[in-house]
Amino acid sequence: MRTGIQLRLAGLWAVIVIFAGTVLFATAAAAGSDKPDAVPYIDSQIDINSSSRINIIIELTDTPLAVKKSEADENKTVFETAAAEKELRDEAEAFLNYLENKGIDYSGLERFEEIFNGFSMEVSARDIEKLAQFDGVTGVYPDQEYEVLFEDDDDYEPTYDENKTIEVSQLWDLGLTGAGIKIGVIDTGIDYHHPDLEDAYKGGKNYVNDGQTTPLEGHGSVTTTHGTNVSGIIAGRGSEEDKGVKGVAFESDLYVYRVIDNNDRGRTADLLKALEQASADSLDILNLSLSSKVNEADTPLTRAINQTVKSGMVVVVANGNAGPGPMTVGDPGTAASAISVAAASLRNGAESLAPFSSRGPVNGTYDIKPDIIAPGYSVYSATSLSRANTDDYSQAYGYYNGTSMAAPFITGVAALLLEADRSQTAQDIKAKIMNTGVLFDGGGVNEIGAGAVRAMKALETPVTATVQDTIRYRQGEENKELVHRTGSINFGSVEMGGYYSQEKTLELMNTSNQPVEYKVSWRFLKDSMGNEGVSLDMPERISVGAGGTADMPVVLKGKNTSEPGYYEGYLTLSADGYPELTLPFGVEVGTVSSVIESAAVSPDIFNSGRNSVEVTFELSEDVYGTEILLSDEDGSEEIGIISPFTEGGSGKSFNWDLTYTDNASGDTEKVADGKYTVQLKAYTSPFHYFLKDVPVHAYSVTPEIELLGEDLSDNHFSGKIKSYFSDEGEASKALSGGYTLENSGGVYRNGDLEIEDDGSFAVTNKLRAGETTVTIEVTDRAGNAVKESFLVNWSGIYQKGDQGEGVKQLKQNLGKLGFESSEDPADYFGDGTEKALEKFQAYYSVPVTGKADEDTQNKLDEQLSTIFMDGNADPAIRELKVKLTHLGFGNFPERPSDRYGPVTSSVVDDFQKHYGLTVNGIADDVTLGKMDAEWDKALKDGDDSEAVREMKMNLTALGFGNFPEFPSTRYGPVTSGVVSDFQESHSLRVSGTANPITLKKIEELLQAAFKDGDDHPDIRPFKQKLTALGYGNFPERPSTRYGPVTEGVVKEFQADNGLQVTGTADHVTMKKIDELLQIVFEDGDDLEEIRALKQDLTFLGFGNFPNRPSTRYGPVTEGVVKDFQKYYGLPATGVVNVRTLDVLKRNINTIYQDGKSTAEIREMKMQLTSLGFGNFPESPSKNYGPVTAGVVRDFQQHHNLIANGIADTVTLNKIYR
Repeated sequence: MRTGIQLRLAGLWAVIVIFAGTVLFATAAAAGSDKPDAVPYIDSQIDINSSSRINIIIELTDTPLAVKKSEADENKTVFETAAAEKELRDEAEAFLNYLENKGIDYSGLERFEEIFNGFSMEVSARDIEKLAQFDGVTGVYPDQEYEVLFEDDDDYEPTYDENKTIEVSQLWDLGLTGAGIKIGVIDTGIDYHHPDLEDAYKGGKNYVNDGQTTPLEGHGSVTTTHGTNVSGIIAGRGSEEDKGVKGVAFESDLYVYRVIDNNDRGRTADLLKALEQASADSLDILNLSLSSKVNEADTPLTRAINQTVKSGMVVVVANGNAGPGPMTVGDPGTAASAISVAAASLRNGAESLAPFSSRGPVNGTYDIKPDIIAPGYSVYSATSLSRANTDDYSQAYGYYNGTSMAAPFITGVAALLLEADRSQTAQDIKAKIMNTGVLFDGGGVNEIGAGAVRAMKALETPVTATVQDTIRYRQGEENKELVHRTGSINFGSVEMGGYYSQEKTLELMNTSNQPVEYKVSWRFLKDSMGNEGVSLDMPERISVGAGGTADMPVVLKGKNTSEPGYYEGYLTLSADGYPELTLPFGVEVGTVSSVIESAAVSPDIFNSGRNSVEVTFELSEDVYGTEILLSDEDGSEEIGIISPFTEGGSGKSFNWDLTYTDNASGDTEKVADGKYTVQLKAYTSPFHYFLKDVPVHAYSVTPEIELLGEDLSDNHFSGKIKSYFSDEGEASKALSGGYTLENSGGVYRNGDLEIEDDGSFAVTNKLRAGETTVTIEVTDRAGNAVKESFLVNWSGIYQKGDQGEGVKQLKQNLGKLGFESSEDPADYFGDGTEKALEKFQAYYSVPVTGKADEDTQNKLDEQLSTIFMDGNADPAIRELKVKLTHLGFGNFPERPSDRYGPVTSSVVDDFQKHYGLTVNGIADDVTLGKMDAEWDKALKDGDDSEAVREMKMNLTALGFGNFPEFPSTRYGPVTSGVVSDFQESHSLRVSGTANPITLKKIEELLQAAFKDGDDHPDIRPFKQKLTALGYGNFPERPSTRYGPVTEGVVKEFQADNGLQVTGTADHVTMKKIDELLQIVFEDGDDLEEIRALKQDLTFLGFGNFPNRPSTRYGPVTEGVVKDFQKYYGLPATGVVNVRTLDVLKRNINTIYQDGKSTAEIREMKMQLTSLGFGNFPESPSKNYGPVTAGVVRDFQQHHNLIANGIADTVTLNKIYR
């Protein structure tokens, strides 16, 4: 795709976008260009920074002469030739004056004005920006290279008669020969001395800059033959009996313009000159059997061709020989108005697409190309004399392949059709040829277009079917357009997903004196395409009156299309006794997701008394527009409009007054009772929208309440709400209600009704003894409400032997509080219920009767009405969680939520279990009382008592905190922190509050500690563990007494390991000892960490491991570890425990090694000097470098230490000893 530098004014726009029958401008980027309004376009192939001189084409603002004349004819105005020529001349002179004034050096100037307004010239690339600043310049293009398209066929199969196959011979039989038709051939020239062509050739011109004055080829230095081949197919006048060439329009007049050189190459400028001359020569038909490698709809050549067709000339072009890949069609085969021709191969009487034939569609516009297909394989034609390698014209023939050979067949057919009726326009001829093409298997619309040409059918059809396309472009400050009609339906590139609809109008024109009725059908080339929601919609039949026209809508539709790609097929019109008409169609489909994120109507069920409901919708992006409709229940039939089309927007919220504009009457109506669908349409373009259905229900019937029974045998009443929602099984969600209980003393209870799906409800154990007025209020989702009162009577007590719903609820309530009764049936009051009730009464301090009397029921209600149970939320719940945390239960955050959920229930369970309470997860009265009691026992921040002082002393004894020997009695933040450390160390809930659980743990640990004067059997293994870690010098079987020696060893251990130095073997000290004795590596292990261990040992001078040792711990490693342990005073076990690893890391990370710098290193240097080692100055530096390492190594060697140059612990002990 071509992009350009934006300077001033765009050239021709090549893309058409049609919205609902209206042709709109589209950016040229869609057609492979970048040409914004009022900015000249410079083709990106031009390097404006180059110092080279290049050949360019310049387009100027004014309309070409031939187009002006055509527009005047269309508008039925007098064409003032002189005035039009003067306008063009004035603009051209102004441009040349501009070049002179700006000092722009140019050469090779050529002027165009007939069908293209501009110049060709050679300039320095660096002057192009300056040149484009002239007000009249709309575009600057490279002088593009084109080539002819053919090859000799050395393996020809002359097994058929092309003219017979394509029905040309039938037109000859009617006497059509092309007589009087002027045909131009823009090509390599013509050997007009060839006996088959000398009478056909009427004139021409040479535009190749090689000294030739005529278009003659095949003589002298011009050795090409291509133009002669093409001319022979069109107008050869040879005798077929004498193996000569008889052209399709063998009596037509040929005008040949030589633009292609001996290398089969030509330039845009020469082609434009030839087009200008062809227009001046008033030709009828023009053939261009050449191409480029550029697949673009908008180039100087395609623009000139489109304008040539507009002026009245039929232009036939070759589609190209770059197949078989898609989108290989090349300019000028991309010209919208031209007839682009593909090549067919005929073998054994069957037509097929030649593999070399280029395919469409056109880049950016998606125009269907080719338009038609004609013979282009092993085609017999005249050859120029030089190419025949003989002086005998009888031998100057050959067989050739290429779309170059196919195009002249169509040119000849066009001549015969025009001869038959000179009133036909170029578009009429194109339509007839395309409409009557014959399809064959294996060809897509961008491979064979409308099919293989059939000349007789084209002549015979009384009706043509075309679609109007418009090429819009900007000329100076003015919008211009070229309208043309074609026999294919291109819907372009569209986005689907949701609903899509784009209409094209098929115009049928009947030139006969008889009406014709067609049956209409269409098909995709692949059945699978129809499964993706893409389709065409059109009438099944269409009639065209005699000598009249008829318009038929062809609508492209998409519904929830999910598969992108190119959708193609054929539309067919069939009528008995007439040629079948065929039109290819195609569309490039991209898919997008719905832009509707949400849509809602609230409430979605409402009654007639409601004033409005809220309609809201959210879109993911700004859209083209929105519309809101009212449809029937399933959304299939539109009833009216709620909100008419509104442009733009990305969301909306408004109050709908429940009225709509009725589609049938146009009146404003109020929504009546019933089910409907509110439909949101979000349009991304006039063609495309997404749909969201929102079901709504208008319902205005008041619910009815039915209560079952008045004299009640137990504390339970029930009933049913009669409603639509009950019938639908939706009552639990659609109905809401409550009850109020009132006796002579007034209202004593109210609550919410629990309504089942079928509308039934029940209230259990809420009544008091005696008469009660039950008032029930119910409202449904639609807003319909009812209130009714009923009188009921209940005796007021449950006891053994009773049975009913009230008993069932009683047992369930007891179970919720942890007093289960599993006896059956569930609604029976038996011995088990009595015992559970007695336990309940005793636990909650209610008189123990075994009966559910009023006091008992009130206590039950009281406990089950607490806020401290699952499902509730209250600020007091937050306080409860805080208290539980400080008492050592739960892991709530510092500021917990105020919600009582399953986690809180579980924590309360733990508290109840710990203190032997009934476990129910509810913070009932008994649980809350126990919490308060335990809270009073706890020591906490802000307390001031002797108990606090005692706790601090105990914590110090256990190695926690740094309290003085006689600490204060105040509990502050420091104490809280020490308590938190203690709790974390002993896996208690960390709260900083010394709760009873924490205080108990402190006491337990104090009882477990060893101190001076103790004598206990566990002291012996304790001493053995110290020895295993290298501390003390205890015998193999030490005593069980803890004396001053043991206390001293413990102090040394505590100091080495960063513990509080007390000499007491407290819990922390014992835990550290066990931690250091844990084995990390031993013989047989294979771990990545062992590699690092070996490297560390080597660094300290132990072992002889390689640079990258293995990960295995074997006997060799074990021996090296033993040496290390002996050297550093550890038991030589060969097993690496935490203590061994700790000593290793301490020496590896010592500050006394190369690269370190500290004050301690200066002191060590001075000490070494005093011992006679090194030659450090009086005040040495604090850096440990290679010199220091060398002195340390000398010292180590002198004292038979490991000479590693590192002042490790052994070396330092020796230095300072």
